[in-house]
Amino acid sequence: MMRFKPTLSRPQKWIAALVFAASFLLQTPARLIGLALPSAVKLHDVSGSFWNGKAAALGLGGLIVQEQLEWNFQPGRLLAGALVWDIRGRFGDHASQLRLTLAPERIEADGVRIALPIEPFAAMVPQLKSMPLGGVLTIEAARLDRRTSLTARLDAQQVFSPLAGSGALGNYRADIGNDGNASHWQLTTISGRLQLRGQGTLERTGMPHGQLSFETQSDIPGISALLGTLPRKDGNQFQWSF
Repeated sequence: MMRFKPTLSRPQKWIAALVFAASFLLQTPARLIGLALPSAVKLHDVSGSFWNGKAAALGLGGLIVQEQLEWNFQPGRLLAGALVWDIRGRFGDHASQLRLTLAPERIEADGVRIALPIEPFAAMVPQLKSMPLGGVLTIEAARLDRRTSLTARLDAQQVFSPLAGSGALGNYRADIGNDGNASHWQLTTISGRLQLRGQGTLERTGMPHGQLSFETQSDIPGISALLGTLPRKDGNQFQWSF
């Protein structure tokens, strides 16, 4: 007697694997997610499951970068061969959201709008270690993935530095695009007592290169002295190439 041996296509095998993973991880406590995170990243007061859960806060390098974090699995996307979560959070008065997709050949985030503190990211730039910065960084992008060129808008709001005394230095915007050959960035000042302008390129790793010009209309304690270490372009204008 001949036995029928079903043959599954590659998409069907992937869907079957997803269903198996879903059944295995269905009750996985959300707190176990923290075991897979880098040591500098911490989830606080986690509840729920791997699929649907929440955390009171997300920490990076000892600083809270997101609060009221929630993730909700979208089971309807399993038929398309992907694991999809809607993720939401807050930083202060600013809401964050994105849709995360995990599939065999891609990892992507859609509808990205994330608000974060500037401090931990500014601290990663060696040239800024002598000038600590604070404020709110908002990142907006239609899609973020490794397959397409980066296109995004970054707004730095109410940027301040302890070196400058009380009051904000300004509000700034960076637009990131691609001309078909390389990713490029352009920085402009929306408002503020420290005027910034700049442009340059981005490596695939995200490392920026280019020039920034700084201009002050009046003396800013702590900042003017630091700017004086840069090449003077004209009057109160200074330039930094990197």
